Amino acid sequence: MTDTASQATTPPAEAEHRPLVPFFVLVSVSAIPFWVAAAMVDITDRTPIGLPLSALMFVCPVIAAGILTYRQGGRPELVRLLKRAVDYSSERRGSYLFAMVATPTIALMSYGVAWLMGLVHFSGWPTPLAAVPVLFLAFLLAAAFEELGWTGYATDPLRRRFGALGAGLILGAFWGAWHLLPLIQAHHGPLWIVSWFVGTIALRTIVVWLYHKSGKSVLTATLMHAMANVCAAAIPDYTMTHSLLISGVLTAIVASAVTLRAQPRRRG
Repeated sequence: MTDTASQATTPPAEAEHRPLVPFFVLVSVSAIPFWVAAAMVDITDRTPIGLPLSALMFVCPVIAAGILTYRQGGRPELVRLLKRAVDYSSERRGSYLFAMVATPTIALMSYGVAWLMGLVHFSGWPTPLAAVPVLFLAFLLAAAFEELGWTGYATDPLRRRFGALGAGLILGAFWGAWHLLPLIQAHHGPLWIVSWFVGTIALRTIVVWLYHKSGKSVLTATLMHAMANVCAAAIPDYTMTHSLLISGVLTAIVASAVTLRAQPRRRG
């Protein structure tokens, strides 16, 4: 995408004043039908990484963001928001690369530590390797729907009010809580959910940091989000509680490192 086209998808200053409470309410309310459907029909034995029917709620963030953006700025602002899903720029190659390799690196390190500790044993690939590109495309589409809401709509106003770390923690906590019922519907236990929750908040903090480092590219957030799901589906035993706990700790360490590095240095 050319520099002109890239600038066309950059959020205007007014975006930092977007209403957040209505966004979070709409995201939550619109997810209820999916939660109810998953409670009625269990499909976890037929989906990648045991996803419940409520996983289809990935459409909710973009729906909420789209409604509020249209009400605030009409069709031009809605189009601007949707275009941000593909805000590619050749100047951001480093950010795209980081988004693609960060979560696989953490996932492989987590598996390696768990293996060295004797907590997991290689028993084959959970997903045929030939199917991984297809899963990536599916997860990429789902992540784009979510990130247009989490990153394209909510991150800038949160960062303006609470700073980068505060935005990551608040958005990560809501993101995790929003998934709580689907995780229960996927038959995960309390320790698994707590481990996932820690990793999820840390991951969102990294995403917020990367978003601003990349010049506010929603695509970087989408890529990192999608790769996290690919890792869960493709890396052996990654969704085992022990591996997930180690992954959460490592992700939190990375989140702390990038956050501290991003803090302005005091003079004198």
